[in-house]
Amino acid sequence: MFIRGVVSYLMKPDHAMKKYWYLWTAFIFIICVFSWSVPATFFIPRTSLWVYVLCVHVPAIILLGYVLWWIPKFYDSVEFGIEEDGVSSREGVFWKRVAKLPYKRINMVELKQGPLKRVFNLYNVPIHTAAMGQASTAEITFFDVKSGEAIRASVLERLGELPEEKRKSAEESILEELRDIKRVLTEYRRS
Repeated sequence: MFIRGVVSYLMKPDHAMKKYWYLWTAFIFIICVFSWSVPATFFIPRTSLWVYVLCVHVPAIILLGYVLWWIPKFYDSVEFGIEEDGVSSREGVFWKRVAKLPYKRINMVELKQGPLKRVFNLYNVPIHTAAMGQASTAEITFFDVKSGEAIRASVLERLGELPEEKRKSAEESILEELRDIKRVLTEYRRS
């Protein structure tokens, strides 16, 4: 447990998060660096080719190596919690961030999934407060999780908002109770 309070549901992002981030890393490096730098080597004079490789490709490969090292370290540092009194998160390799958000401050729980995240079946669950106003920045985001719908439903249920199936069941029982009351009142009038 990383934050005071009883953690009733502690989770990590799904392992597919690493694959998703590796794919984005490859895409960014291919498009932003190697798409122009590799063809450019054919137009550099042979005498200054080693300077070009040293100034462009070596730093790019070092940066790529760093990112490939950082992704699993970051994955290991991330934890999310749904607690009795609020939600919490912890993340960070070098700069640690620990956040706790009480349920009384939460006013919106979203569910987001982009096209590439659909391929990996990953969701982001941003949790907003009124303090953030109309800003699109969430106080806490449960990111790259497979059970995004269940997480959102769990938080909303703790806020007092029933999930669709429980709400329908409650509405049906209320409707049945109202029909019984109507039947009793109708019988009372007749007698």
